Amino acid sequence: VGNLGLTLLICQAGMDMDFATLQEIGPIGTLMAFVGSILPISIAFALSYTALGLDLDSALAAGCSFGPTSAGIAMNVLEHCGILKTKIGQLVVAIAVVDDILALVVLSQLRALTADTVTVSSVLIPIISALLWLFVGGAVALYFMPTVLDKLGKVEQSVASSMTQCIHKPESNNNQDKVNQMWHILPLLLALLPATNFSEASYLMGAFLVGLCFCQNAQASQDYDLQLNQIIPWLMRVFFGATIGFSVPVTLFNDATVIGQGFLISLALLGKMAVGPLLTPVLRENGRRFDREHLKDCAIVGFSMAGEAEFAFLVAGFGLSEGLLTTETYASVVFAILLSTIVSPVLLQSTLSVFSEEPSETAEGNNPLNTPDEEEEKKPNSGGGDPESKERSTNHGGSSIFSTGNTPEEIQDEG
Repeated sequence: VGNLGLTLLICQAGMDMDFATLQEIGPIGTLMAFVGSILPISIAFALSYTALGLDLDSALAAGCSFGPTSAGIAMNVLEHCGILKTKIGQLVVAIAVVDDILALVVLSQLRALTADTVTVSSVLIPIISALLWLFVGGAVALYFMPTVLDKLGKVEQSVASSMTQCIHKPESNNNQDKVNQMWHILPLLLALLPATNFSEASYLMGAFLVGLCFCQNAQASQDYDLQLNQIIPWLMRVFFGATIGFSVPVTLFNDATVIGQGFLISLALLGKMAVGPLLTPVLRENGRRFDREHLKDCAIVGFSMAGEAEFAFLVAGFGLSEGLLTTETYASVVFAILLSTIVSPVLLQSTLSVFSEEPSETAEGNNPLNTPDEEEEKKPNSGGGDPESKERSTNHGGSSIFSTGNTPEEIQDEG
């Protein structure tokens, strides 16, 4: 039930993607996802092999647990803060989806390498399948399916119109359009979820591709929200409270060694956070690297990627079931993953709260991007030169704000 909520949420994320923005951030998002998987896996592998004293196979299994990014955590926080549909929000969604695909590829490689007989097909099929779904499937969803769905909708509308021609109900066309959009979404979900899963790619990739098919259809997004807006939040509560909660070995957390090793291996999350300042592009027009807006975007990307949940538990559980991880090591890895699910949303919400508060000293007159005309308008007026300035000063108690002669309302408007 929890995974159903995650699937519907990922589909909604694909549907909310802006086509032009996706074309802009798609390549860099894929690169950031690859780097955001390699860095933490490498750090966790090095820590497990050197500090924890694990052998190569066990260290690799522990390291691979830190590759995924929790799409559920990032999307819930970003949606709550109202920036999920912005450029930076859609960049985070793209990174999280690709990261989950890479996590399943890594898991399939672990299964292939731990099998009794290692074959070329068992190693190559998951990689080829993931790449085909990502690039070919994404291209079909963005460039081919909208045309097909538009023509199909016109045919259905024509048939419905001919069937109700004897009844004059002009408003029925809009209702029929809404029903048609949901009937298009559900069959595609039922088709692509098993297709991507059985081809050894991520079933979440199938959900995301279904959403992409409708990202250029505003009516589909409205219908989806109307039908499922009340259901998805409850399913996500089940996901976090049960699907993830039941994976936590609470009884093993009374061992100080387990907790200490968990804190140590959680340093691998720094590899996720480093992707923010290293690779986050400048998304604001006329923006510069490491200005205020870019620093905010770097923090959002880094802290969003630091959250690990569903697939991280899956990889760690596989390592335990195959004997690659001992019970104590598994508990330490799960503790580090659980720590990320707590720290990531707290840091992300704190970042958004801090950057949402503009500095009180920052006035538009100090903005280096202002035009000469704007600067001229913001020059201080002399005490007796401008009658309007005197009148404003008189009406507001004779005081001036920042020595500009402007009223607080005008300064707020300028800001």
